[in-house]
Amino acid sequence: MCAAAIAIYPRLDSLSFRYDLFFPLAAWLPPAAGHQLCDWLAEARRPWLGDHEFHTRAQMRAAFPDASHIELEHWLRDYRQMVERAVLDVWYSRTRPIGELVALAGFEPVAEARRQGRRVLLTTGHCGNMFLGGYAIRAAGHTLGCLVRDHMHENVHGLPPAEFRFVQSKLRQLEAFYGGPFVSEGEDMRPLYRGLEQHMMSVPFDIPYVKPMPGLVKVPFLGSTGVFLPVVYRVAQKTEALIAPFWLTGSWSEGPALAEFQPLIDPNDHDERSLLSLLAGQLEERIRAAPGQWWNWTAMPLFRPRPTGPG
Repeated sequence: MCAAAIAIYPRLDSLSFRYDLFFPLAAWLPPAAGHQLCDWLAEARRPWLGDHEFHTRAQMRAAFPDASHIELEHWLRDYRQMVERAVLDVWYSRTRPIGELVALAGFEPVAEARRQGRRVLLTTGHCGNMFLGGYAIRAAGHTLGCLVRDHMHENVHGLPPAEFRFVQSKLRQLEAFYGGPFVSEGEDMRPLYRGLEQHMMSVPFDIPYVKPMPGLVKVPFLGSTGVFLPVVYRVAQKTEALIAPFWLTGSWSEGPALAEFQPLIDPNDHDERSLLSLLAGQLEERIRAAPGQWWNWTAMPLFRPRPTGPG
């Protein structure tokens, strides 16, 4: 869960209750029971979600104009519960066996590429708790690092204090467990490039930008045109890395989540637009299968083409 996703979630006075009391205590329960408690919390907080849920519903409706009221309510409930469960999983990942939380599927070609000395650039979207995929990769014996939007020592997104403490704690935990370098957006990118020599590095695909960015590429996305920055393509091209897309699927109530890997991509077989079209198509497939598992609904307007005039 990156800061862009957290920042668009409601900022409530109860956040310190959630981060400092509720989640640490809930983590003493088995995951199935803890996640059920998260579902209760998600529904208890609904009256305070206000504009956030209104805008989430509006963007879901725009993407799925034929959806029924019942379907929209189901997706919104799924979204609320996903948010709370993803936070609790940060605590569970400290104390529970990783296999209880997440499993890998289709990972062997990635592991074989690393055994052959190939650089591998991981990419995924903000579907479910995407960081669980990294835990499963590390548990399988591979180190990895990440490009993240959060900053460890500076609250650049203006998060409430309790929320920022949680982000700091999560980043420290992830970096220590993953074993590779973490690079914050806007910082020197050379550690990311160098990191590919020894580790897999992960760059998320669906990053929303508040200001129109130069170099955005237009591709089909959710029934219209989407715009994405080709960071994944450019890093892979520059470092001669294979691209390994994976997506979090499955329901926590039915057992571990699944980090499902797609076939490896050689960037030399694509240009920017064809690669982004491929990744956007994979992301859309996941969104259509489980709309409530995508974090970025309220940021959806940022994925649509906008004027790029001065300022």
